[in-house]
Amino acid sequence: MKLRFIGKNDGKAALTRDQIKIMREFTIWVMKKFLSERILADIEMIVTLDGQLLKKEKMHGQSVWMDRPNRPREFEISVDTSSKFQNAMHTLSHELVHVK
Repeated sequence: MKLRFIGKNDGKAALTRDQIKIMREFTIWVMKKFLSERILADIEMIVTLDGQLLKKEKMHGQSVWMDRPNRPREFEISVDTSSKFQNAMHTLSHELVHVK
């Protein structure tokens, strides 16, 4: 699985390096639980940590496939980071279910 975390609107700056590491390790752990190794090898995921997602879009997170709608393999997950880290983790958990 290719996994990248990027920041938008100071979203990455709102979290510590350790918190981003926890999010990365959690994402890998969840995806290993949800998907077979064969499918996991083809997954590409970008997690955007957005400091203004809630303010601008009125949502805590979203998950979008970036390639084909039938059996997609490329995803972008956006997570609002303007509130507590616990809320960002909860949102990430919810959005990962959509990747499943």
